Amino acid sequence: MVNMFVSVSIKFKILVLLLLCMSLLTACGFHLRGKVDLPEQLSPLYVKAENLNSDLLRELDRLFRTNNVSRAESEARASAVLEIIQVIKSQRVLSVDTRGRVREYELSLRIQYSLRGKDVSSLDKTIHLGRDLLFDPDSVLAIGYEQEVLYEDMNRDAARLILQQLAAVGKKTVNSEQ
Repeated sequence: MVNMFVSVSIKFKILVLLLLCMSLLTACGFHLRGKVDLPEQLSPLYVKAENLNSDLLRELDRLFRTNNVSRAESEARASAVLEIIQVIKSQRVLSVDTRGRVREYELSLRIQYSLRGKDVSSLDKTIHLGRDLLFDPDSVLAIGYEQEVLYEDMNRDAARLILQQLAAVGKKTVNSEQ
């Protein structure tokens, strides 16, 4: 009987401790990464780009669906227009060995975009992202795959940055109206 009360008491203490920790996390403003609330001035949002099948647009679309961002099918029906002006992938040699063979590349992704809207302050931004890629001449196929993975990772980061900057612009617009 005493054993049962001890076990219930410990479980109760653990439960209270967990609830206390969770309430402290929410009190400090903690929220899961990736969840961004866009203001109503950006809804519905139209995305305009030359290449609608790019990796960046697929990633942006996934983030918009995850964050319940309403999308417009045409520019005329949108409250705001996000235009992806330019996406440039490049690579340059970072280091060579004693024989002059490439040992390391720097991969970079440059994205230029703008935001225009009726009730939104305009935004023109450029995002630069980079990753280093070690080159092994004995595994050329693996290097090609690793390069693709690094570019996918940069597209994912760029899409998150764009979403966060859209949220910041929307908050600035809301604060300036008040």
